[in-house]
Amino acid sequence: LLLSPTGKRIVQRIEVIVMILDSTGFLEQTLLEEGRLTAEQIEEARHLASETESSPCEAMISLGYIDGKTIALTKAHICETPFIDVEHYEINYENARLLPKAFAEQHLVFPLFVLRGVVTLGTDDPLDLAVMDDVRQILKCEIEPVQCESKLLGELIAKSYGMGLRSEEHTSELQSH
Repeated sequence: LLLSPTGKRIVQRIEVIVMILDSTGFLEQTLLEEGRLTAEQIEEARHLASETESSPCEAMISLGYIDGKTIALTKAHICETPFIDVEHYEINYENARLLPKAFAEQHLVFPLFVLRGVVTLGTDDPLDLAVMDDVRQILKCEIEPVQCESKLLGELIAKSYGMGLRSEEHTSELQSH
């Protein structure tokens, strides 16, 4: 046990940081503690994920152990990030012009709303700070990441970019709001 000069536990802080960096493990632990999954189900999902080169979350869903919305809500709770169910909002598909299609698809992000120069960014992983920084650099404005269900976010991205919209210069448009 390591103690800082103020007597606080350094090891405990390091463990929390490691869990945050291993977000899948932290999600699995939370689902286990909440009784939503058993240790056997988690292990089976891990095994399937490694065999199919998918994520453990995708494997949990495909095995029917849990649904995507429950995973997204649990992630939102863990990350202390708002959850948005994109099925219950009217999304402006023209927001697809704000981010390149390849970037949105690769990182599973979409600018849901633009209000007073702040973009509400739907994402599957609000703790991916590198992606959040990249989005800020692309948009040149403040962003507010929100957790969304992966499958629905992917469908929104496919539909929005499938409408033939092209990325355009958006910086002045965002800054004028």
